[in-house]
Amino acid sequence: MTSTMTSEQTWYPDHQDQVAGCILVGEPGVTVNADGRDSVWVRGADDTLWSNPQERDCRTWNGWAQHATGIGGDPVPLLGTDGLIRVFYRGTGDELFVLTQQRPGQNFGDPVKLTGGCVSDPSVAMNADGRMTVVYRGSDGASWQVTQSSVANNTWRQAGSLGGSVKGRPAIGRAGDGLLSVVVRGGDDALWVTTQTSVNASTWGTFVSQGGNAGSDPFVTHYADQRLAVVYTSTNNCVHHIVQVGNYGFAGASTTHTDLGGTVVGPSSACLGADGRLHVFATAKADNQILTAEQSTINTTGFSALTGIGGDLSGDPVKPVTAVTVPHLLTIGIIDVFYRATDNQVHFASQTDLM
Repeated sequence: MTSTMTSEQTWYPDHQDQVAGCILVGEPGVTVNADGRDSVWVRGADDTLWSNPQERDCRTWNGWAQHATGIGGDPVPLLGTDGLIRVFYRGTGDELFVLTQQRPGQNFGDPVKLTGGCVSDPSVAMNADGRMTVVYRGSDGASWQVTQSSVANNTWRQAGSLGGSVKGRPAIGRAGDGLLSVVVRGGDDALWVTTQTSVNASTWGTFVSQGGNAGSDPFVTHYADQRLAVVYTSTNNCVHHIVQVGNYGFAGASTTHTDLGGTVVGPSSACLGADGRLHVFATAKADNQILTAEQSTINTTGFSALTGIGGDLSGDPVKPVTAVTVPHLLTIGIIDVFYRATDNQVHFASQTDLM
């Protein structure tokens, strides 16, 4: 297989998942097991939940296993501080479910309903104390949250509204000061942010506009210094990003929206690499290949030009939505970018060099 070189990185652009027969609907989700192996989760064509864990070498894959039925959206897995993976998903009846691993690196229990009125795919992040908070768009158009009341007992609080007017799927992340922030695309296509009032709190501030002209759901990640960064596709099909200022706050009306260029389709995404630089990904509108840009210097807003690294991404005709890139930093120190290909299988582009 021929690798594709950017000015900074070398990539193998198109690995097909090794187990055929799991026809993918929507987009994959990826997390790591407690033993360092990664696990890919998908919604199958028959609305069932499937996973495929890595082998011990952290490069080959074990095979697809089925977990649950009645899946209505993309699965969102996350490893907890207790060593257990939890997978969140919207059911076909707009209910929010969680599937929890029974022991680290082992099997999963039955799905548990957390709440109803969930009309978007969820997003999840951990509080500073290890409790997970899940956010989603409610049936009233506002952003809602469900938070664990106890990690040890795997119990959950009642869902509560954060307010706001949300288009699509809210995003959530935790900054270096320990506070969670929720970022949404508002009804005016601007980015809006609300932040916890204190570390681990169940109360939130009001949504504040950060401006911008978002044409996609936002994607939240962070710089090496733990400031939250948000990437999104603008209404003119370019990749943009914003970042918190030095005190881990968002600048509101003074926010700078950095234009990374490109002519892209669908949401943009990003991942912090092992080299400490942020790597941004999008889908080229012309040929549906993956585009990537890398931070020029750690913790700065300068980026290389968006460059194609191959792949043949497909949108989801069921939703319908355009193609999405799902980057993930593996424990072995390289980034894999997972995606739904035109054969309706999971493929991934694999980084081969760290510098």
